[in-house]
Amino acid sequence: MDDPFVRCSFRGTFSYALNLAAEYSQARGVARSMVDDATEFRVDFALAYGSLMEATALAGLRQFDD
Repeated sequence: MDDPFVRCSFRGTFSYALNLAAEYSQARGVARSMVDDATEFRVDFALAYGSLMEATALAGLRQFDD
């Protein structure tokens, strides 16, 4: 996908689905990629969603300090 907006949108939905399926490690990786992409290409609204999905994955992994 060439469009960073589309990539961020897909990654947000995908990481949400992975969190619901308790695939927390993979969800964290996808969310981290989303945050990196959103930062690089200034898709600012996506930063909050990426951070939320990463925090959800970390809670599922019981890494509360992170």
